[in-house]
Amino acid sequence: MNEINSTFRLVDYSSDEESSDENEITCQKPVQSVSPLTDGINSCHETRNSDALPLPLEIQQMYKEIQSEEIVEDPSMHSGKIRSFPHERGIWATYVFIEYNPEPAFYEMIDNLRKIASSHGIELQIPEDFHISLTRTLKLRHHWIVPFIDSLKAKLGYFYHFKIIFQTLEVYENEEKTRTFLGLKVHHGYDRLLKILRKVDACVQEFKLPNFYKNPSFHLSCAFCIGSRAEELEKSMADLNIVFQSFIDSQAECGRLWVSEICCKSGNKLFTVNLKS
Repeated sequence: MNEINSTFRLVDYSSDEESSDENEITCQKPVQSVSPLTDGINSCHETRNSDALPLPLEIQQMYKEIQSEEIVEDPSMHSGKIRSFPHERGIWATYVFIEYNPEPAFYEMIDNLRKIASSHGIELQIPEDFHISLTRTLKLRHHWIVPFIDSLKAKLGYFYHFKIIFQTLEVYENEEKTRTFLGLKVHHGYDRLLKILRKVDACVQEFKLPNFYKNPSFHLSCAFCIGSRAEELEKSMADLNIVFQSFIDSQAECGRLWVSEICCKSGNKLFTVNLKS
């Protein structure tokens, strides 16, 4: 994770939609797919000497238009998210993370943060889920998924459960500078996370994909706003930190996380690696 300046940092919050073109994951090598709509067309061109009659030109042109149709991303439909790489058949957006399941008091804290930010002209939104990232968003090919998960299990399975404690509130931006985040920074448990990250990076390297940041600032994003607003948000950090510290003092358990598993989401598939108890 690269530091932007002394107050806020750049992080990888890719905006890839979690979608895929395949319904099942197997260990088998994928067979090049042929659209059932165009398969007949190709056969007609390859068997001109057969008795089969060619399809009418109008039908051929219709399917050609379907094949050439492009997928257009609309960030306004996804809370300002954009894809960090184009949609490509057979490529699954994948990331490794630690999940955080908040208590009701956590949402109360976020509401108070939103009120303060709003008084400074910044409208914060609540993320769809809460997690600590251990990878960037990766472009994983379909037939790599099972080997990737197997590699994670082999490298992480001997780690024991451990505790994380959040102690400060920080400002982060994604690489595309399309969103700005408030994050609960990890202090206690950082060294253990770093060891786990090195193993995750080793898995990523096996598939020649980009590692996580060299000097990561592990954190849990609790709110975000659209656009590059870090400098503006920093102006209200004194008030925001008062809310956060009050929350930690009164709800100590909400500022802690017992890590018992490492998660990996690839497309719409969720995998978990259990740690030792």
